[in-house]
Amino acid sequence: MMVVQPVSKPELVLLDSVNLVIKDGDNLSDGGFVWQSFDFPFDTLLPGMKLGWDLKAGLQHVMASWRSSEDPYYGEFLFSLESPQLLLDKNEVPQSRWGPWDGQR
Repeated sequence: MMVVQPVSKPELVLLDSVNLVIKDGDNLSDGGFVWQSFDFPFDTLLPGMKLGWDLKAGLQHVMASWRSSEDPYYGEFLFSLESPQLLLDKNEVPQSRWGPWDGQR
């Protein structure tokens, strides 16, 4: 679970990496963000985004399909990293698993 910190002077910034972030204007020296879009990759994985667990923030970064081409809400497919394997689920039923390379597959 992500803990939300109070922000006295919120600043919304779109970085060159296309990461949309909220910074606290009073604490710009620490370089951290109060919130960042890269923590919620949804249906696209851009350079700098990650899959898997962020233990410090308590977030699991997953990718999800859209419900339809007009409705971007979570669809039936979910792609996640459950170390050491990648998982593809459809309606919470595992469809495929990819594990670490064993030299043959």
